[in-house]
Amino acid sequence: VWNNSPPKDSSVVRSTTTMERSDESVQLVAFAAGQVNVTVAMSEEDGVEISMTGPKDLWFGIGFGSDSMCLHLQADECPTGGPYAIIVQGEHVHERKLDFHGPGETLPASVTIKSNEENEDSRKVVLTRPLQGISEKHYTFELSTSSSVPLIMARGCGMEFSQHCGHGPSSLDFLPVNQPTPLCQAGIAGTIGGLLFRNKDRCAAFPTGDLASQHNPTCAVETYAGGMICCRDGQSLLDKDQEQPWPHQRLEYRLKYRFYFQEYAKDARVEGQSITVTSHTNLVRFLWMTESFANEYDIPQCRPGTP
Repeated sequence: VWNNSPPKDSSVVRSTTTMERSDESVQLVAFAAGQVNVTVAMSEEDGVEISMTGPKDLWFGIGFGSDSMCLHLQADECPTGGPYAIIVQGEHVHERKLDFHGPGETLPASVTIKSNEENEDSRKVVLTRPLQGISEKHYTFELSTSSSVPLIMARGCGMEFSQHCGHGPSSLDFLPVNQPTPLCQAGIAGTIGGLLFRNKDRCAAFPTGDLASQHNPTCAVETYAGGMICCRDGQSLLDKDQEQPWPHQRLEYRLKYRFYFQEYAKDARVEGQSITVTSHTNLVRFLWMTESFANEYDIPQCRPGTP
């Protein structure tokens, strides 16, 4: 295997990107597949070229710099919102700063459309943009041979930009053009319903979580027995021969929560003393889950004879 350094056999056709050059400046290329197929090539002179391929009759998009809808999750809050994203709606292409599980806001355009073509069942869009984002909300690409960019990918239920009907994480692992690059084992990965399942990213290592050290079946695509990955938003879990009873109706469910709290008092009297204090100060919230990252776990059956 080589990265744009083919064997001497002239019968082998060399595959290159449109941004390849003969000089010694850094040129990098990466590919990721999932809900959307994407190839990104970048160099200091030419900037970034992004090629995206998705369904022609649905909107599709890619978010850069995060493998979820939150850039920096703090406990269960997302103060910085979601990542920078490029959304394709047929002939229309726009950039957004996503919210945490929300559409976010439209950003000023920094991309230039080189081509936007459709074939029988897919659409391919080729874009260019600078390495440096034109604002703090635009993603800035790092021209480094060790660069790896996490992604989120999604495709819609129709052409209108709204709730997606398929999504998943991926990553762009950049390699230098015209330089032999050693390849290493990246771990086992697979897909469930078209969604990427990476064993190495599924369960958090101790002490963040317990599942990986316990070799829980939910941590590996080879042993995953079913759960939340098999039933995503917009999908219906039915028998194989059962028709969808509500083909155009969004179903809703409700969750009931119980909250316990203590009233805040600025001047709370200390029992047995003649002083007052603030009842609540320096409140710190801790969050720890045994199923961290996976959000679910299996309870394997005990071996026969286990007391």
